Amino acid sequence: MHLSVWTSLVFQLLITMVGSTRLAAAQASRLPVTVATGTYAAGTTRLPSADGDGCWLEVAPFAVDSLRVQILCRYPAPGHHLGVVDARLPLRGDSVVYERSFAGGACRIFIRFAGARAHVAQEGSDRACGFGASVDVSGTYRRLAKRRPSFDLAPIERSSAPRPPLE
Repeated sequence: MHLSVWTSLVFQLLITMVGSTRLAAAQASRLPVTVATGTYAAGTTRLPSADGDGCWLEVAPFAVDSLRVQILCRYPAPGHHLGVVDARLPLRGDSVVYERSFAGGACRIFIRFAGARAHVAQEGSDRACGFGASVDVSGTYRRLAKRRPSFDLAPIERSSAPRPPLE
């Protein structure tokens, strides 16, 4: 009798685990079709590299209702100014919004996904966004790769210093 109770408990546990896996898969499949995982670019057709200039956006689901988003805009010589965003953002339909306040100003970056494109609009100054001089991440980004990104756009973020938590 003891063995059958044990077997019943194990069987119920397995059913619960399989059900949880199916639920997670069903929830993940509810992400909008227009939000596509991958690497996007504006001002370039090249994937990000240490010597390239342009703007890149990396996106992947973080949870059922949020995305991890990383943006890097690198401007060419002579200035070599950078703009970097790395955040977990709540997903609302086909859009996410990044917000921060800095240097007495407000910054908002709106990202709307539409097929193989992401439309990005920046409201607020480069300084309020924490970017280098004249950096604006606005533009239409085309998807260059569909695979899940490694989120290593910003080499300064990969230093040995402790990383702050994602917003």
